[in-house]
Amino acid sequence: MSENSSNGFDEFFEGGGGEFAPSLKFKTGNGPGGNTEVGGGVIGTVLSMNKQDQTKQGGSEKIPDGKGGFKQQMQIILQTELRNWDKVAKVPTDEDGKTPLGPEKDDGRRAIYVKGWMTGAIGDAVLEATGKKGAPQIGSKLGVKVIELVPTDKGNPYPKYEAVYTAPTGGEGFFEAAQEASANAAAGVTAPAAAAPADKPPF
Repeated sequence: MSENSSNGFDEFFEGGGGEFAPSLKFKTGNGPGGNTEVGGGVIGTVLSMNKQDQTKQGGSEKIPDGKGGFKQQMQIILQTELRNWDKVAKVPTDEDGKTPLGPEKDDGRRAIYVKGWMTGAIGDAVLEATGKKGAPQIGSKLGVKVIELVPTDKGNPYPKYEAVYTAPTGGEGFFEAAQEASANAAAGVTAPAAAAPADKPPF
């Protein structure tokens, strides 16, 4: 049995609090903050996955699943080419919780939270690429994009997504690159400037 299967990752994607990285905002414009938009997306290498309880937006209250437990979501951290806190929901702060971190601290990692329609989109992309249902693998390439905003009676539209997936072809250099990026961020080394990202991933 694979490590992902033993952690319930495959079951999560078949059914349709981990390491920190700033949450990604699915928008088309550059910079931090803003609203989710059709065409907003991200593409990157899967660094880690962590199954979590869902909480209500803007708080820590968990959402019941109606079966005695709580609704689940999957935090996936991607290594992207984004820099200068581009497309983060909120710029991270230092230990005092008040001072925003400088752009040189951005190592390109972004967290997405997989639930609802995004679960199905990623699951379908994995199935199409590999011929098997299941979760993305560490070291794979994953792209996710908003394709529609569905109106709701709660005011906030609900996004629908599409995804693309490329299975990992080998581990050569992957862990070394990830460790170097984390070490540079911890040492305050400025990440090399990346080309301005396109409005959407190259699907």
